[in-house]
Amino acid sequence: MTGDIGSEITAPGAVADPKRSTDWSAFRAKFPAISNFTYLDTATHGPISADALMAAHRYYQWSNSSGEVASGKWLKEVDACRNAVAKLLGAGPEEIGFVHNTSMAMVCAALLFEGQGAVLTARNEHPTVVTPWYARKYKVYAAEPDENGLFTVGAFERALRPDIKIISISHLRYNDGQVMDLAGLGHLARERNLHLVVDATQSAGILPIDVNWGIDVLAFAGFKWLNAGHGAGAIYVRDGLLEQYGLPIAGRQSRSTDQLVEITELAPLYEARAFELGALSVPAIMALGASLNLLRSIGADQVLGAVAENAAKLRDGLHSLGLRPQALLEAAPVSPIVSLRAADSQGIVEVLARRGVIAAARAGFLRFGISWYNDQSDVENCIVALGETIIKRR
Repeated sequence: MTGDIGSEITAPGAVADPKRSTDWSAFRAKFPAISNFTYLDTATHGPISADALMAAHRYYQWSNSSGEVASGKWLKEVDACRNAVAKLLGAGPEEIGFVHNTSMAMVCAALLFEGQGAVLTARNEHPTVVTPWYARKYKVYAAEPDENGLFTVGAFERALRPDIKIISISHLRYNDGQVMDLAGLGHLARERNLHLVVDATQSAGILPIDVNWGIDVLAFAGFKWLNAGHGAGAIYVRDGLLEQYGLPIAGRQSRSTDQLVEITELAPLYEARAFELGALSVPAIMALGASLNLLRSIGADQVLGAVAENAAKLRDGLHSLGLRPQALLEAAPVSPIVSLRAADSQGIVEVLARRGVIAAARAGFLRFGISWYNDQSDVENCIVALGETIIKRR
């Protein structure tokens, strides 16, 4: 099953329910940044919503006025956010821990599976996905795309070797915007007795995710499509893995008891929150919880439908300029990232920024990020500015 954000949709191609009316202007008003710019760079940093801002401020107000006396209030908020993340991913709350960023979660995965075998990733993956494996001296292989530049399940299957025991990938690639077929890769991993580790920072909150597809560890940060700012992220660890491999790292919060007494042995906690180690960034977690509540109030179909509609319009607009955006997998035809190869992507980004259009340059790609709060005017502004930029450069 998938949860609150993912439960209303069953596939990346799902569309919004036309019978449900959404007041997009009211939701857009929660993000002042998108009225100041044509903001198409959520894939780098999603502006914080008014809801997330107020939630973090509430923590500081409680602490300012009451100190530890108010801890019961914010601990309830942490528990509520943990439950919301679990529902987002189709997991149980005991399988969810909070981390400050995705990199820390990927380090935990590399420590957990140490000694199990080699790692398979994809060519030109994000450094977060591969760095921890190299740091722990894993052998790392990279799958190559097919003749169309696509990372299909078959591309990963062809790259498998006998010593590979882990697949480590991004759900949504940061550079070219391809969405990986997690269900297909999960099936491959189960069939070959492999562990599947997923970085979902570029997809959480936008695309449906179900850890029951066969995912062992998944992580995301809240500062992109979840619009919760820096400092809060989550790690999912499939139930049973910590008992199987043991805790590879531990802190005060990794114990099965929270009592402050002298300890003579670890008495490990075999839940994902064992990776929290110590004190949490409570205001950041409260901001994340508020962001998840906002998405829930909009509805998963509406979120994905808005992204699919405007991303398609942007792709059509690029084609009208004679440009070719990166192709997408048939199994995952909707992506909030629209990218195209550009010889001087950074130069184009700078010209667009002077015209109020915020985009990004990544690994030779000109990248646009379409979130649910973008609308047709953002797409039109982008196409006009990009067209004028191209004309001036010819």
